[in-house]
Parts: sequence; C-alpha cells; structure tokens
Amino acid sequence: MDALLCGEDSTHNVALMTKEVQRVLKTGGYYMVISYGKPENRMPHLQKAHLSFEILNYTIALPGKEFKDGSCHFIYLCRKKEGADDICKKSWDEVEKEIKFAASSIKALAGDPKPENTAAEGSDMESKSKGHQPHCSEGPTNLKTKQLQLQ
Repeated sequence: MDALLCGEDSTHNVALMTKEVQRVLKTGGYYMVISYGKPENRMPHLQKAHLSFEILNYTIALPGKEFKDGSCHFIYLCRKKEGADDICKKSWDEVEKEIKFAASSIKALAGDPKPENTAAEGSDMESKSKGHQPHCSEGPTNLKTKQLQLQ
C-alpha cells in the first residue's frame, strides 16, 4: 500500500488494489498491511464504502526505540466480512466517482490546465472542506490497537 501511495493516481490505485484483494479473499480470510502510515492516514483507504473488513491494528516499535519518536511500523490485519462482495458491487461505482472527482479537484487547485469535470455529491474534497474524514463517518469500527515492543 505504501508503494502505491507514492505514485500518481495513488488513491484510485489503492482502491483498485483493495477491491481486488477483497474479491480474492474467502469470507473470513485475512489481508495484512505492514506500513509506515499511521492509522489516521491508512484507515480511510481500508474503510472505503466498497470494502467490508474487520480491522485490527498493531503498532510495533523498532528495537531500542520508543513509540513516541516515530520509529514504528503499523500492521493492519483485515478480515473479510460476510457479504463483502455484495457491498463492493453496490458501492464501487460511487467510490470510484468520488475518487476521480477529488483527483480532478486537486488538479484544478494545483493549476492543471485539463482537470476532469466529474462532479459527485459527498466527494472526498467536499468532506474535507466540511472538516470530515472521508469514508470514516462511522469512525474506526472494529478497530483495536495494540502496541508491541520488539526485543
């Protein structure tokens, strides 16, 4: 996930990847993400409307380091819920529309001469402007965080 988030069209690419990961998992199957990204930066990608995971989060400090000095890895253990495939089929088009709208809005703000004109109600940009976290209106459901110290 971290590698995809460094590239162009990153939000859309991560959404496509997580869609495919969820599709190939059996109900109850697990997907593990090991990341440098903090939960407030990664959870929105794992809680988009087209996904249905129960998510456990672990923080692991590197040997000899404290949790507070930023030398941590974050593990997101995502278990596919019953009915996830139906949820994805029903919501994917709207999720993709919102991502494309947000990307075109960012390009327009950056002065890109050819922003896409795809308006979507409730887009990421609209949510951010109202002070809401995109796709996290219900909060981090089923999120349990544990800190582990490596020896």
